[in-house]
Amino acid sequence: MKTTSYSSWAENFPRLYELYRNSDQENEANYFASFDEVLKNPLAQSHYERLEEELTQLSDVAWQEFKQKVLRYVTIRDSLRGYNQLFECFNEVKGYLYLKSEGYKEIHFIPKEDSKTPDLRACCGSSIVLLEVKTINTSADEIKWIRENSEIGADGVRHMEAREVRQGLNQGLNDKITKAVEEAREQLLSHACEGVEHRIVYLVIHLDRLLALDSSNLIKLAAYIGKQGDEQIEVKHCCDW
Repeated sequence: MKTTSYSSWAENFPRLYELYRNSDQENEANYFASFDEVLKNPLAQSHYERLEEELTQLSDVAWQEFKQKVLRYVTIRDSLRGYNQLFECFNEVKGYLYLKSEGYKEIHFIPKEDSKTPDLRACCGSSIVLLEVKTINTSADEIKWIRENSEIGADGVRHMEAREVRQGLNQGLNDKITKAVEEAREQLLSHACEGVEHRIVYLVIHLDRLLALDSSNLIKLAAYIGKQGDEQIEVKHCCDW
């Protein structure tokens, strides 16, 4: 994607701009209200270029379905995690792209009826697959440390004090993964839908920086997640940072 002109992000990020155009623009909490300023940070611009690219891969029908789900979160902000709900919803697109990469057809976002509704359904021949996306977020301790020990410089980049890389997964992360998988299992198994032969839990994992910087931790993470599936569900994951 070409370099963005800050005054024309609507042209360079058409689907993100469409979300802004269809959201409550008068709400002070609207995530996109100062988006042109956010894009002045090169790292932020790169991040949103990737997000826009993911959104453009949705079919026209899937895009309309997804918009109905994501718009409700554009103006919801948490005091600790900011617009976390918005980005957890964006992560559902990664689930869509996973199904697409595996050759599934007729991929649709399922309208949210209650807390037990899975995120996506697709077809493989005459059978149906259901998929639930779960986000594993960075820890509250990590967020607190970053806020207290870093600052954004004139270059728009956050500068942090050096820390030692952490080796090995911690029990807190393992517990979050196990809980997310069990919640997803319940959603997938309780959803009434004829012809379902395959159920997938798709984890999008945001590791604490100290864990992410050691490649051996990623191997251990994959091994731990690999043990979560069984004859009822399959568990897949991606790491996003």
